[in-house]
Amino acid sequence: MTKVVVFSDSHGSSDEMDMIVRSERPDLVFFLGDGEADIMEIQQAHPGLKVLAVQGNCDLFSGLPMYLNHVVEGKGIFATHGHHFDVKSDNTLSLLRSSAVRCGAKIVLFGHTHETYCEMWDDLLVINPGSVHQSYPRTYCLLSFDKGEIQAEIKEA
Repeated sequence: MTKVVVFSDSHGSSDEMDMIVRSERPDLVFFLGDGEADIMEIQQAHPGLKVLAVQGNCDLFSGLPMYLNHVVEGKGIFATHGHHFDVKSDNTLSLLRSSAVRCGAKIVLFGHTHETYCEMWDDLLVINPGSVHQSYPRTYCLLSFDKGEIQAEIKEA
């Protein structure tokens, strides 16, 4: 089984992410932007942990990519912050979903709205882990991959 933790929108709060990584012991972490310095702290604190990150709209002058594609146990994942995909005003997430499908993804991860979201759209699992920032209900997503099955759980920190 492969465990993946998905964070977004930490906005200066790395302590929660550190505690979650220590308790969940994931194989991989996705960080969906707005807290590049925070995720760098996590990487330094957990040098053996694989971390994939994208830049958010508040990550000024970031060298991180706007989006990325990655495969976990044969399942394609498209990850982005979401601000370039109109996620705050497009209730159907059509641009985001179509971009993920074009990349061959089965899972799309996005942030930016600070609101949790976990729905199946046809054959695509669409997830927003919410925000781990202290001003919001601190949430993240735990993805478990086991023998071709995917389980997604939005959890409170």
